[in-house]
Amino acid sequence: MNDDCKKAKTGENYKYIILVIYILCNIENAFINFTFSPIIKSLKFAYDVSDFAIYYFSVSYSIFYLIMNFPANYIIEHKGIKPSLLIFSSLQILCCFCRLFINSSIAYVYIGQTIAAIACPFCNNIISKISMKWFQPQNRMISTSFMASSFMFGTGLAFILSIFFVKDPIENPDISSQKNEVFNYLLSSFFLTVAVFFVVSIFFKEKPENSCCFVAEHPRETSLESLKLVIKNKNFIFLCCGFSLQTSNFCLFVVYIHFILSPFGLDETQIAYLGSLVNFACFVGKIVIGFLVNRIFSFKTALFYICLSLLLATFGLLMSLISGSFGLTLIFACFFGFFLQMYWSPSYEFACELIFPVGEANANGGLIFCGCFMNVIFGFIFSRIYGLNQNLWAPFSFAYFFISTGISLKLFQRIEEVLHREKMEFELKEQSVNSNYKIPFLNKII
Repeated sequence: MNDDCKKAKTGENYKYIILVIYILCNIENAFINFTFSPIIKSLKFAYDVSDFAIYYFSVSYSIFYLIMNFPANYIIEHKGIKPSLLIFSSLQILCCFCRLFINSSIAYVYIGQTIAAIACPFCNNIISKISMKWFQPQNRMISTSFMASSFMFGTGLAFILSIFFVKDPIENPDISSQKNEVFNYLLSSFFLTVAVFFVVSIFFKEKPENSCCFVAEHPRETSLESLKLVIKNKNFIFLCCGFSLQTSNFCLFVVYIHFILSPFGLDETQIAYLGSLVNFACFVGKIVIGFLVNRIFSFKTALFYICLSLLLATFGLLMSLISGSFGLTLIFACFFGFFLQMYWSPSYEFACELIFPVGEANANGGLIFCGCFMNVIFGFIFSRIYGLNQNLWAPFSFAYFFISTGISLKLFQRIEEVLHREKMEFELKEQSVNSNYKIPFLNKII
């Protein structure tokens, strides 16, 4: 085997290491940002935190995404993926270190969550860029699905670990003991961030030695030109609007799960288990869709059926909660979670296709930017509603789930499926064949 072929084979195998490293980063990302969602009652009991603090811990991720999205995209597109991940990992360590001083002052948690929120775009916006650089076109949807789904695993991990570290205040009414439990819970997150930083520093590579993609080195538009193209592209606008409504659904459910489910008589432990189940069902759903899109369904068709299935699953969950059967609720929670974030990875790759030659980071970042904007608005509205009559919590939440999903379905139907990146990939491939120019690593594609 010649040297070029050996290098190609090495790059082919190393992509799985890159995939695992990013998955670790995204698990950490979700775990840090949703650390406090499962232990809201303990925070109120042990630290007497205000409703504003709970709201801030919940939406700081979205608020600072709106600010840091564009600087992060610039670094990803012009400096590279690895520098972006190193910035992300460093900021996460600083965040978790600040949070360790929670027993001195709750202000350290504000600082820590702000730093974590600033770090998010440096991790979230690189998913499609990694898939494009390291994976062949027919496998991009699968790799993107695995990377995107890992966020759900991290969110579920927060709910699972909280059960082992922090007891319900009803079971453990001692404030000092509660504070120690919360501190140990936060200490576990600190050790996770340190481990991930060293893994990224040592093992992560920017790109394979031989590119597996014809469009990987194709010039991308400047930031200003990218913004102009995005604003003019009505298909991308429709996608962003539908994506943002669905994202607000997920954030609303995960962040305010206690307010939504407690009116149905579920206790803290039951809500924690149900939250974990929904998140891991989201994880499975995101992976499954990666094998279906571009093999069985087109992007547009997949998004339509996801919304339709989510409407039915939401209705089933609501009926099971009303029935009072926890077993039946767990079954429908699985269906609800399975479809709740299934739209995420198809939207990522669809956005890259619709607005090419705009860079992948700008495509992914644009979607999340819109999702965060929507989350800030509705997060504020629902935080006010949850401060009112408890009888309003569940009706308002499920009404919003139904309405937003229905609107998303109509928006996705209006998109014209024009795959610019796929077309360019085909044209460059044809040029390569006609000119008898072949890169060893690309022989499988050609």
